[in-house]
Amino acid sequence: VQAKKYDFAAALYKSLVAVHPEKIVFQKNLMDCLVKLGQIPEALDIAQKLLKLSPGSLELTKQLARLFRLNNQPYQALELITMLLKRGKIDKELYFEKAFCHMQMGDFEEAKNAYRKVIQLDPKDALAHKELALLYVDMNLAEWAEDELKTALELDGENDEILAAQGLYLHKVQQFEQAQEFFEKAALKSPDSGEYYFYL
Repeated sequence: VQAKKYDFAAALYKSLVAVHPEKIVFQKNLMDCLVKLGQIPEALDIAQKLLKLSPGSLELTKQLARLFRLNNQPYQALELITMLLKRGKIDKELYFEKAFCHMQMGDFEEAKNAYRKVIQLDPKDALAHKELALLYVDMNLAEWAEDELKTALELDGENDEILAAQGLYLHKVQQFEQAQEFFEKAALKSPDSGEYYFYL
């Protein structure tokens, strides 16, 4: 249903852009629809064109960096992120993107530093604690992962992603029955996604 909705919207905005190429809002809306549909190269192309029209736009630069990462071009994304950080554009979204890029590149140490920076900027960001915990799971640092997940669950114990992360951690430390319980909780919180049924 969602895909059909975005298909319809994308077709509408494509026709509007064809008639009114000067209307930047139509191009931005088309780009957002394409991202939702997973058509990243097309969205990336629009973002690059829009940034040429507004070269100083922080939001467009951040969006372009994200699209580069989603298009498996983490080095290009990181270049933009580093440029923004050097300009003093410090916000947690940028550090999240930085962490995701380093994860794609297999640089766990830099990813860890970026997640820690997010937490430094916003200690109550439950998803940052969750992401750092999953990184620690990958790095076989179970005790550190446990601490971060404890914090994440205290901050947002109803979040399906955090519940699933706790399940992954418990599975890693071979507490399979408890892991199953958390995967079931995650699936109940997000019944439409189907994402967590893989673990059940």
